[in-house]
Amino acid sequence: MKEWTHTECGALLLIALMVAGATAATAQDEYQLGPKDVLSIVVVGHEELSYREREPIMVRPDGKISFPLMSEVDVAGKTPAEVEELIEAALSKRYKHVDVAINVVRPRPKRIYVLGEVRQPGPFDLENEDIGVREAIALAGGLTPQASRRKCYLYGRDSEPMPIDLAAMLSDTDNGDEPRLAPGDALFVQKKNVVTVAGEVEMPGQYEMEDSARVLDAIAAAGGLTTRSDRCEATLLRADHKNNTIDLEAALAAPASDANVLVRDGDGLHIAEANNEVYVSGAVEEPGAFYAGDGLTAAQALALAGGAKQEAELAHVKLLRSGQQPQILDLRPLVERTPATGLEQFASTGDDVVLERGDTLVVPERFERVLVLGSVREPGAYPIEPGDRVTDALAAAGGPIPKQSRTGRIRLMRREDERVTRYKIDLRKLKDGRNPSQDQLVQHGDLIFVPGAKTSLQDSMWTLYTGVGAARFLTDIFD
Repeated sequence: MKEWTHTECGALLLIALMVAGATAATAQDEYQLGPKDVLSIVVVGHEELSYREREPIMVRPDGKISFPLMSEVDVAGKTPAEVEELIEAALSKRYKHVDVAINVVRPRPKRIYVLGEVRQPGPFDLENEDIGVREAIALAGGLTPQASRRKCYLYGRDSEPMPIDLAAMLSDTDNGDEPRLAPGDALFVQKKNVVTVAGEVEMPGQYEMEDSARVLDAIAAAGGLTTRSDRCEATLLRADHKNNTIDLEAALAAPASDANVLVRDGDGLHIAEANNEVYVSGAVEEPGAFYAGDGLTAAQALALAGGAKQEAELAHVKLLRSGQQPQILDLRPLVERTPATGLEQFASTGDDVVLERGDTLVVPERFERVLVLGSVREPGAYPIEPGDRVTDALAAAGGPIPKQSRTGRIRLMRREDERVTRYKIDLRKLKDGRNPSQDQLVQHGDLIFVPGAKTSLQDSMWTLYTGVGAARFLTDIFD
C-alpha cells in the first residue's frame, strides 16, 4: 500500500476543500429565494447599507425585502446572484463601483402538507429534498378509519393533481414507482364513500364506492345477485333513515335510467329473497340473510348476525316489513339481560318481536344528540358535532321564535354524576358579546329549553312526544 507524503496529503486536502467550496457555491447560485429565507447582504464599502450575518434580514411572506434607497425588492423565485445584480444596478445610480454579496444564512423550511383523513393533518418540514407518499402519511400519524384508499391526490405547485391508488400502494412492498412530495407539495386524502349491501348478494358487507356509483354498482361490488334474490325490488335505507323502494327490475333493464339511483355515503342497500329468510344489516358483526324459523325473534336474529358492534344504537333498531311502516325497536333491555353466547340464550320476552319472513333489521350506529324544546321554530332532537355550542343547537332548531321566546331565561339541563345540573343562559348577552362564556359546549344528552310566554317544559315535551312519553324519551336521550 502506498504511503502518502505530507505534501501529497496537503494537496489532496486543498483539492477536496476547493471541490466542496465549488459545490456549495453552485448550490447557492442555483437556489431560488422565497419567503422565510434569512439573508445577509453586504455592500462593500457601505456598512450603513449592509445586513451582516449578526443582523440578517428575512424575506417577507409576500416574497419581498426592504432595502435602503430601494424601498422594496422582489426576491421570490430569483437566485442570490440575480438579486445582487438588481441591487447593484439600483445603487450604481448613486455610488460608483458598487459590489454586493448575498449569502443565505438560513434557508427557509422545506415544507409539505398532508391533509384530509389523516390523524394529524398539517404542514411538515422535510430533512431531505423530497419524501415518499407512504412516509408522508406516516408523518401525519397514519390514515383515519374513514380514509379512502381510492380518493387520494397529490397537488404539486406546477402540475395538475395526481390521483394515487393508496390501496395498491399500501399493499406493495416495492416503492420504486412511489410518487414523492417535494417542498410546497400537498397530499390530500378524502373521506371514503361506504355503502352497506345486505341480503341476496354473493358477498354482503360494506364497500367503498365512487361518488358517481349507483345501486347496480353497489350490487356488483357485492358480487352480484344470488339465485334466490327478489329481482323485482330492493330497499335503499338512507343515512337519514329515509326508506326508498328501488324498482330493481327497471334498473336491471335500463341501467342508465333514473331507476338505477345514486348511492351515498352511509346508505344501506337490501336485496330481499322471495322465500323464508330475514335480514340483519348495519352495525352488527356479520350482516346478512338468516333462516326465519318459526318464532325467530329480533334479539335471536341479532345473535345470528354475530351480535351488535360496540357503536350500535340498540335503542333505535329499525324493523322493515313489506307493506307496513318502519317500526322502531328498543333491544337494549333484551340484549343486556341475556348473554350473546348462542341462539338458545336469547329467550323471547314481552319486549321482543317475532319476525316474519322477508323482514329486515337495520341496526344504526350511535350518534351524539341534544334536545332543544320550548319556544323555538322546530323543537326536537338534533345531532351534534365536536365543538358545537348552545347557539349552534338553537340554530339547528330554527332559533327562538321572535316576540314569543324569553331569550334571557334559557335553561341548559345536563346529567352530571347521576344528578341533573341546570344552567341559566341569557341569549341577549351572548348576542351583545357581554358574556361569551355562557355559550357552553353542548354534550350528548343535553336538554336546552327556551321558555315562552305560554310555554312550559312539561307542555313542550308532551306536545312533541305524545304517545311516547317524556320519561321514556329522557331515558333515551340521557342513556
